[in-house]
Amino acid sequence: MYERQNVDVAYIIYTSGSSGKPKGVPINHRSLFDYATTFKSYFALQPSDKVVQQASTSFDTSVEEIFPILLSGGTLVVNERRKDLNHLFELCEKHQITVLSTNPFVIQYLNDVHEKYALNFRTIISGGDILKPSYIDKIWQKVKIYNTYGPTETTVCATYHLVDSLAESIPIGKPIRNRRVYIISPLTERIVPIGIFGEICIGGAGLSLGYLNNDELTKIKFVENPFDQGTKMYRTGDLGRWLKDGSIEFLGRTDSQIKMRGYRIEVEEIEYALSNSGLIKNSAVIVHGDDVRKRIIAFVVPQTNYSEEMLMEFSSQHLPDYMVPSAFIKIAELPLTTNGKPDKTLLTLPVLESAEVILQPRNEPEQLLCEIWKEVLKLEEVGIKHNFFSVGGNSLLVVRLQNMMQNRFGVTVNIADLFKNTTIEKQALLIQAENSLIEKEKIVETLEF
Repeated sequence: MYERQNVDVAYIIYTSGSSGKPKGVPINHRSLFDYATTFKSYFALQPSDKVVQQASTSFDTSVEEIFPILLSGGTLVVNERRKDLNHLFELCEKHQITVLSTNPFVIQYLNDVHEKYALNFRTIISGGDILKPSYIDKIWQKVKIYNTYGPTETTVCATYHLVDSLAESIPIGKPIRNRRVYIISPLTERIVPIGIFGEICIGGAGLSLGYLNNDELTKIKFVENPFDQGTKMYRTGDLGRWLKDGSIEFLGRTDSQIKMRGYRIEVEEIEYALSNSGLIKNSAVIVHGDDVRKRIIAFVVPQTNYSEEMLMEFSSQHLPDYMVPSAFIKIAELPLTTNGKPDKTLLTLPVLESAEVILQPRNEPEQLLCEIWKEVLKLEEVGIKHNFFSVGGNSLLVVRLQNMMQNRFGVTVNIADLFKNTTIEKQALLIQAENSLIEKEKIVETLEF
């Protein structure tokens, strides 16, 4: 059980768990204060600065959005429409936000649309996932961009890096004040030389005392620090290596944990949730695609009462939206390894229908939507009855779809409606409905005049 050890817990954030249950990470007031003051100092926050809170308080990005700016006497603007990126940047423009803390995929979207807005950013901070050069190639010389790294267990971030060039791999930086970072050989448990990969371990201020009510996992992850007697260090499960300038290059995971759009996900947690639906016998979850097109696919062995719509509804009610599978693929049975575990290497995605059987667009809106889908999803062919999420879409690409629909059709379709109407056929009807509404409003305005 987590012991307070004469410290008061400031907050508890739950992260994805391989056992199927989220892990509670308690952070005390001392660690929170240390990080807030470090962030305030490092990014030179002033009373004139303005920060937008766009992350949910369920995630620790919100910690660096809220507390440092309030300590600085600056302005905190709360964004309540977190899924609408266009609204986010409209809000940043309206309030002249100076510091934006977010994930690489929001930054990538900003990189594409920044010329549409009169923004006043002096600093953009990326965290939670890999920042790639192509995500910032249009804006990196116009604003200071920092790449950061750190798990929830060490209070938000442990390293910062100011992007000063678009190298093939952007480093995650050097340890910040009061943090100790070690890169340990998985074989010898010793510190590795410069340029050699190993597991990233973190000590110093900011360390949680362990997982809430989980002694076993706490002992595995929060270990005695052999390099600083009498202290603990956290084994992140991440791989990295030291570079010659003293910064760190991030190289991936040592286990099955994945990151999607800034969120840590254990696929076992998704499988555990699906097993409680009563609609399937068992499942295997994989992640397919790279970068912005990364999506979660669930292969399921159904029960007799199986319904994909019911399973999607159950998933939406019992999992965070970023963990809900984009597609459920029915299979007769799961392929197994010699140890009796699902062999995910043998799971393959079905190929889209051939061009001969794809239902072609029947009118101009459907034709234009087909072109938009091909561009957003990087597909050569789509049909009007294809499901956006089944052919490669995800929640981030829905935002791109909405933006392109607005540019091509001149109307704004609500994001929620795009989640409910997932085919070109249905989205064309949404466009027609919006156009009809605009025409009615024009007629009313003419009559009133």
